[in-house]
Amino acid sequence: MKQLLNILFICLVASINLSCEDEYVIDEPKFKIKNYKVEDVDTGDGIVKKVTFNFDEEADIISFYSGEEGAEFKYREGKVASIESVDFSFASRCGYGEQDPLSQFSVVASPDFNGNYNEENIHAATWIDITDRFDFSMLTVDNTNYDSSGQVDLQDLMDTYGSFYLAFRYITPNQFENGIYAAIRLQGWRMYSETDLFGLAEVDLDWGLVEIGNYRSGRNVISSSTITLRGNHGSFTTINEEEIAWLTDETEAWVISQKFEKKMDLGADSSLPIKGVGDAKLTSFVHEYSDSGEYEVTFLAANANIENYKKIYKTITVVIP
Repeated sequence: MKQLLNILFICLVASINLSCEDEYVIDEPKFKIKNYKVEDVDTGDGIVKKVTFNFDEEADIISFYSGEEGAEFKYREGKVASIESVDFSFASRCGYGEQDPLSQFSVVASPDFNGNYNEENIHAATWIDITDRFDFSMLTVDNTNYDSSGQVDLQDLMDTYGSFYLAFRYITPNQFENGIYAAIRLQGWRMYSETDLFGLAEVDLDWGLVEIGNYRSGRNVISSSTITLRGNHGSFTTINEEEIAWLTDETEAWVISQKFEKKMDLGADSSLPIKGVGDAKLTSFVHEYSDSGEYEVTFLAANANIENYKKIYKTITVVIP
């Protein structure tokens, strides 16, 4: 009798387990794109391209990748752009002073500056002098014209170090011993980079100014169009101790860019949810495009419960005239 009860108990447990397993079984989702239709729609703010996608579906969840920037299926796991070329140019002038401009002014780059714009961290960084890559043949104390430095390729720095900061460094030594500072002004700075994903684009340099030493107020300035770098001014016949110190003390002005990196992690592209669990069956979906072009459109269809998840992807090339 006891053996019979054991057999019955085992059968009951097995039956319950099978019942639970059956509860979480899900079917493969089904999704078939039938066609699409493009219409011009005047929104009042301009013409948009309304695309109606017609399809058959048997799925709990449907998501949509439009193929536009930021919504491309191929970048669903993440997108990393790699800089393949980087060029920098600017114009410079002097036209004032007694010191050799290039004894005070230099262009430098750092692969290890930590981004803290202060004296301690600037001096702790390694700065590579790249002044000789630029054309400063016209930068003299007698020439008041802005002259181009030329367009200089900095890709070797990017390839070697993976990232770097760019800076203008301006040092004024004792003016009683070396003469009046050479005033430097810069305009027209441009940096262009080309990536494997987006082609050629201008880069924001986002300059920051750091003054080191006994500076008089307002000597160095960054405006939207001009960078001004100067030493202290004062009378060389003065007996005022503060003014004498302004002319004898060495000062530094640094104009440092943001960090430039060879690899730029742009994150994963996202899809648009168009159907969730419990929603009514769909036969079509409408999306508006702002621009003409060719788009790789992908629909994700899935069935899911707490135990299982099954999905399929369907892609179509959409041409919008």
